Amino acid sequence: MAKYMQDNFAYDFQMYPGQRYVKDQCILFLQHIMWNCSRNMMSVQEMREGLENLHSLLYILSTRDVSAFRTLVSDLLVIIPMMKDLINEAERYAECKTTDWDEVAKFIKQESEMVKTDAEHITAKVSYFSLERLLGAGGFGAVYKASMGDSACVVKFVPTTAIPSLSAAIADKTVACMINHPCLVKYYACFLVKGAYVTAMEYIRGVDIIRLLKLSTRLSENFVKIIISQLGLALIHMHRKGFIHRDVKPANMMITFGCRVKVIDFDTARVCVGKFHSQKMWSWLQKTAKEFEGTEMAGTLPYMAPEMFTNAGFGRALDWLVVDGCDNLRTRHREASLRASQKR
Repeated sequence: MAKYMQDNFAYDFQMYPGQRYVKDQCILFLQHIMWNCSRNMMSVQEMREGLENLHSLLYILSTRDVSAFRTLVSDLLVIIPMMKDLINEAERYAECKTTDWDEVAKFIKQESEMVKTDAEHITAKVSYFSLERLLGAGGFGAVYKASMGDSACVVKFVPTTAIPSLSAAIADKTVACMINHPCLVKYYACFLVKGAYVTAMEYIRGVDIIRLLKLSTRLSENFVKIIISQLGLALIHMHRKGFIHRDVKPANMMITFGCRVKVIDFDTARVCVGKFHSQKMWSWLQKTAKEFEGTEMAGTLPYMAPEMFTNAGFGRALDWLVVDGCDNLRTRHREASLRASQKR
């Protein structure tokens, strides 16, 4: 297991984000197994759930990203033989029926042969887009409103020197290739040109929540509930797909004129264990508060969860702090109402 992780941990420029994502999911599964085994805490349920979860991911990828699907098939055909003796021993200890993991591996291989070859990946070019106006610029690059044919979009240029590592450069692309939700911004293309990473994404006609608060003197309670509920749906989708946002804040929440919330900016997102299995997974629920040891400072200081400062580990729960903090919008509404009544 350690050798597999060592061989697959490094990021590869030749690998598409979806392929990197499945490598990360396999590594997280094996890390959890090794960590629990070292503490004599491993259960057969967790090992079975983990492999069933990865197998469920195969079904998702088979119609979405066949290159990532084939990468996961290849990795599972390495992981299953590597783990079969350990799992069989755990099954006998738990007095469960032992699984023929050789047959499972054979079944996965047969399944993979039934999936058609993936369509060819097309790399976009800057010339495909007509840049119309500058929306913003800073130390981390420039953002333009643009169009491709009749479709409006946003094109972001980030200097390669502004991003410290390949893992940081690929973070938001990995999220974008897996998510699909109306409350999360969509990415259309990501590519590299000389000196810059280029991302084309959905153009959102609206304002961020910070500007909304500055423009509005009063927000109804029902309106605040609509904002919070959409934010919650977006985070649930991200967590199930295997990502912690880590920088949820009002400035990263856009709201359109139709009152649709769009969560943006996945640059600090962290891959976590996703939930692809349709059944309840206790091992996934147990990781809600703490999945990673230590701490990784990411996000915006005023909106960081307390566990980011205690070195006690963190999990998906840290994203929910800001959802609770959004209740300040209700406070803003009540204060505005009180001031209005006092003036009357």
